[in-house]
Amino acid sequence: MGEPAALPFRAGDPLLDEAAAAALEGIERNLVSGSVQAGQRYPRPWLRDAYDGGIVPCLSHPALRAYVEGLAPWTGRQGREPVYVWKPGHPHHVPEGDRLEPGQVCTNRSSGDVDETLLFVTALAEAALVAGRDRAAATLPAAEAAWEWARRQGPAGRRLLYATPLVAADWADQIRRRGFCTNVEALWYEATQSLATLETLAGRAPQAARSAAFAGEIRAELNEVLFVTSIPSSRNAPPIAAPFGHYVAWREWGRTADYFETDSNLRCVALGIADPPRAASVVSFVLERADHLLGRGDGRPPPAKVLYGDYEPADYAAIRDRTGDGLYHSQWWGWLGGLAAAALARAGERDLAVRAIRGLAAALLDGARAGTGIREWYDAGGLGHDSEWFQWSARAYLLALWKTWLGAAPEPDGLRLRPLAGGIEAEVSCLGRTIRVRTEGEGPRAEVRLGRRRLPGDLVPAAALRDGATATVSLSP
Repeated sequence: MGEPAALPFRAGDPLLDEAAAAALEGIERNLVSGSVQAGQRYPRPWLRDAYDGGIVPCLSHPALRAYVEGLAPWTGRQGREPVYVWKPGHPHHVPEGDRLEPGQVCTNRSSGDVDETLLFVTALAEAALVAGRDRAAATLPAAEAAWEWARRQGPAGRRLLYATPLVAADWADQIRRRGFCTNVEALWYEATQSLATLETLAGRAPQAARSAAFAGEIRAELNEVLFVTSIPSSRNAPPIAAPFGHYVAWREWGRTADYFETDSNLRCVALGIADPPRAASVVSFVLERADHLLGRGDGRPPPAKVLYGDYEPADYAAIRDRTGDGLYHSQWWGWLGGLAAAALARAGERDLAVRAIRGLAAALLDGARAGTGIREWYDAGGLGHDSEWFQWSARAYLLALWKTWLGAAPEPDGLRLRPLAGGIEAEVSCLGRTIRVRTEGEGPRAEVRLGRRRLPGDLVPAAALRDGATATVSLSP
């Protein structure tokens, strides 16, 4: 048996590279039956854990290619039922030693059907952007069936879902939300944009235009009802005393209290849902509390902290002993650190995005070096807890390297490159082609060359993508 394949990514930073090797080990430890299981304590594939945040755009490493290939068990279910339907006997947490049969999937009702169905649509689009246009035509019927099923869950005449009953895939656990959930609505926007991407790749321009317009209406309605930029921060779930808040609770609840959710705010910024003034307001709130929310960049604490303020009373009664500051429901989660980096980079906060990535690397490495693995969540001292070698945390870090540190974004028109640093060398896949990318210099301005040819912007056009070609990104102040 040969040596494991090396990760085709060099960050130009020893800390980041060592953490990348640990993250790859975390993923390889969870490869089973052609899919990626959630973690060492969750020995089954879980669609949310494997695809929330996207697919690492690299086909040249078998462990990363498994995410593209692992979509097959879910694809065949579409048109008959939502993508991830709970059934008795298929809990998400199974006894040690229970094995996954080929093509078998599982979930828990508390994770909901809506969120993972939306994530499925986005995953199909990401797979096509990475692996090639031919996948778009083959998987578009499944994506259309999933999207139509989700659309039927919402009220007529509105663009947002307001699905009931609705359960959030907001973080590492699920909390019931009554009538509205920011993260699910953000996933709805992302899935609709993804449907437009698949339609574009499949050569269906009129349908793609309609889907893109629908996504724009989702974005407009979400900005209208969600973000409020003129109110002071006010509260988080008791008994946390510190005042956190950013947007007003959904008005139809009859509540007047405001609250802040780190993950859903940052997701709305990362996806471009929040318009410029609202995105600036979210970022300013996070920056004011950066040491608490994002950590100091050394992994103690890691980025980013989860904060909530809209628990249903019955749920809060059951979990109140775990919701205090520094307890389980208010901790630092690896996948959220990657989301924070993506949101801050999109908002133009390059230094904070670098800090988030380095903080995440340092936190993940502590456990890996100690032999306890990349963990599910971390406390303020950087100590990891719960599932060892947690796949979602590992994948979130590799996503942060490819998509934020390198700034590689596959699009229907080609590969966009917006790196944060020089000294990077990586292999990146886009539309079925894998090229080498290297970066040099420092600063926010980027000049891209493909071979000796200077490109007019930061996009390597689809027609110019060739296996083995080299793109060089030169950064300057």
